[in-house]
Amino acid sequence: MALLGYQVVISLIMASVIQKIGKHYSFAKWMICNTGLVRYLYPTDSELRQLAGVPKEINKKKKDKRHHENGHISSSQVFHVPRNLNLELENAKVGILDVIHLRFFQDYQMLLDFALYSMIVYVLTEIFSYFMPLKDEINLSMVWCLLVILFSTYPLMNFGVTSPLMLW
Repeated sequence: MALLGYQVVISLIMASVIQKIGKHYSFAKWMICNTGLVRYLYPTDSELRQLAGVPKEINKKKKDKRHHENGHISSSQVFHVPRNLNLELENAKVGILDVIHLRFFQDYQMLLDFALYSMIVYVLTEIFSYFMPLKDEINLSMVWCLLVILFSTYPLMNFGVTSPLMLW
């Protein structure tokens, strides 16, 4: 008789996979960066000046330079763009550097990857359970599914709150 059941072995193997491969390969990163998602690039000031017909001022005063060095915007740098300007924005594919700084990206990545691993554990456990039925055991794949539900509620509780303990 085996010391460890097949459920524990599957769970330990998946925990090892999460630890070793999870850092390098992420289903969530692949979904965002490789499925054709695009972002629009904002125009530069020189492009806006050219489209709006605003001339670029050549002569600069020492006062304007001094204000610019102190962090203030000089009057020669401010210009108005009409609302009805025909502007075509360029697009670029979304990369990992574009989304890594977003607020809930780490939560999204962890949740989606863990849900995928949990689904694999669930399918493997159910396949093994079909051939070798459980006898007086807890179905560990349901524990993995419960963890996915708990992990999905954490970002919802954390939205706008500094600590989940503040809800109590």
